Amino acid sequence: MSRHISASVLRNYNCNISASLFRNYNCRLNLISSHFRTPHFISSSLPNISFIHRRDVSTVPENIQVSKYVKPFINQPVEEILIGLEKKTISGPESVSILKALRMQVLFKGANSESFRDDLRFKIICKAFEKHCIEMKPSLLVSGLRSLFEVGVPVNSSCVVSAEISILSNIQQFSAFNVIGCLYYHHKYMETYLQKKVIFRLIDQLERIMNEISTSSEILMLVHILHLFDKELQKQLEQKIIDVVPSLQVNEMCKLICLLAEKSNRNVLILNSLAFHMRQKLERPDLNETVDIFYAFKKLNFFDPKLFTCLLNHFEDEIPSVKQASLITGLLTACGHMRWRHTGILENCGKWIKNNLNYCKTREFISYVLTVAALHFSNAQVRVVVEKIVPHFTMENISSSDVLLNVAWSLGILDSVPKELLLKVLNPEFYKPLIEHSDIHSKVSYQLKLMNLKGILKKNHPEFIFGCELFLDPIKLPESSVIGRSRQHVINVLSILISKEKFLSVNQVSDTGVFIDAEFILNEKEKPLPIQDFGLGFREKKPIPDGSKRVAILVMFQKDYTHCSRRLTGVNALGARLLKNAGYTVVHIPYEEFSKSKTDVEKLLKGSKFKPDSTEDPPCMCTWCMLNMKLWVKHLPSGVMQKFEERILVQVLSLSSDRSSKLLDSGPKIAPYATQNKALISLN
Repeated sequence: MSRHISASVLRNYNCNISASLFRNYNCRLNLISSHFRTPHFISSSLPNISFIHRRDVSTVPENIQVSKYVKPFINQPVEEILIGLEKKTISGPESVSILKALRMQVLFKGANSESFRDDLRFKIICKAFEKHCIEMKPSLLVSGLRSLFEVGVPVNSSCVVSAEISILSNIQQFSAFNVIGCLYYHHKYMETYLQKKVIFRLIDQLERIMNEISTSSEILMLVHILHLFDKELQKQLEQKIIDVVPSLQVNEMCKLICLLAEKSNRNVLILNSLAFHMRQKLERPDLNETVDIFYAFKKLNFFDPKLFTCLLNHFEDEIPSVKQASLITGLLTACGHMRWRHTGILENCGKWIKNNLNYCKTREFISYVLTVAALHFSNAQVRVVVEKIVPHFTMENISSSDVLLNVAWSLGILDSVPKELLLKVLNPEFYKPLIEHSDIHSKVSYQLKLMNLKGILKKNHPEFIFGCELFLDPIKLPESSVIGRSRQHVINVLSILISKEKFLSVNQVSDTGVFIDAEFILNEKEKPLPIQDFGLGFREKKPIPDGSKRVAILVMFQKDYTHCSRRLTGVNALGARLLKNAGYTVVHIPYEEFSKSKTDVEKLLKGSKFKPDSTEDPPCMCTWCMLNMKLWVKHLPSGVMQKFEERILVQVLSLSSDRSSKLLDSGPKIAPYATQNKALISLN
């Protein structure tokens, strides 16, 4: 028994393989189950466009490789393939070609193999194959055996047994292509001792001739069967794939990337090699391939900014010449899924839609709105395009309730949602069936979006808020344990400065569906007020004093920002807007920057230099720095408090980067318990 076969394969001899494994052409991704049907949660409300790439499998694809013997049978019904065979002398190659033609009928035409397996003419073909298999070339032998398996010939039939014995007898003559091709289909047929022996011998032969692997077809088949091998051999084969990548053509690289995604094989070394060498090629993928690459990388959670920039820059000027609206949809949606805020692509796609409204369908309009909203991309042109396409967003054009909710919510992010649509989705007759028939994750997402929309209604159309019958309990979306611990880290640091028991409220969800990591109140003298006395912003017991501020701390992670041009994603920008509408001063803490600083002084100095994203309320940065310092210095030894206040507080509030940078070398020692992490913050 081969020492390199995977233990999981030994446990399961009858593992199933999808039909796509047997199609060595055009690997396309179906990342989402059906068009606009899979729920998209609050962080990524984008449509599926995989339908653009679906092929009609009722005919054999034109680009599948077939021999000259098979071509006469292409797209011919079974009866025409078998007619007259009982009167002919069939050679070995002819028997293989006829078997292959029948296999293609089963795979691509949906023919029932039971309709011909008992036919005398089919048995004649099998006998001819059995008679000649010992003298066949390895490629013909592998193809014939594959066809027998896939049309349902019993594994213990004489023709199958003869073919497998012939493989064992001639295995030394098998090339890498023959070995991988045989493993590609044979590994699911391990019912008999002979079949298992064939698999083990093939794996041993592959290990011996591994250096012969050199073509894209070998690589693509190999990726399908990597799970067969133990970790040691897998690692060697993966390195061989990396060695072959530089010699691949761009279209072959695209197929390999898509296949890795289809197999959920996130081998970072292979992906890095593909991304690097694709950038080095003078040729570029076409627009279809580019969209597929984006979807594949999205599924694999792999990000290469240099490749994305290279691909999108290449297509930026070609968008006006695009003839198919579906390609615009694909490009927009791919950018949205990757959070790639490429200004040129978004601008040109918007112009294309504005100039070709008559050629667009509702799905193009939906894709545009959901994408620009997810990327928080808005300007005069976007507003013009949105104004033109909003009339298409009706129940007659969008029959799916979850899609209509996503559209309304996206328009809310863009601050362009019509009052009629807003009232429609906030009607219990609309949203109750949607929530009741959803899984728990989708239900939470829908509830938060509805609460967001209610907040928009309250701001834009306050006269209708009392008639709104939406009453949902605030609820938080589940998130990873790593992000949860990171949020708690910031709160723990903040609680050193502000007493959690009296002045600080943490982990709250507002009545507009926005999660607030921490909330506190500062009076006009920059001193914290007991939050218990005034209540939370959305459950206020009494108004805060004049000149006071209610501060909301929002911890931001990499997923909360767009790529290419760094901005808050649409959902986070909407959350900040809703909180501001409710009277909060919103402070964002980028956790990535926060976690880099080692000491409190370093964090505060960085905080003093950080440029706020918004200039609407610039004094808040100084307010926050002052609060940090006034509270923090209370923890210092009494002998250094006055000197510290004179030398550090002034420097922080002056926003002087030069003087602040000297502080780390010349400042006083800090008490050990006061050197916990503090916060780098920015005001939005």
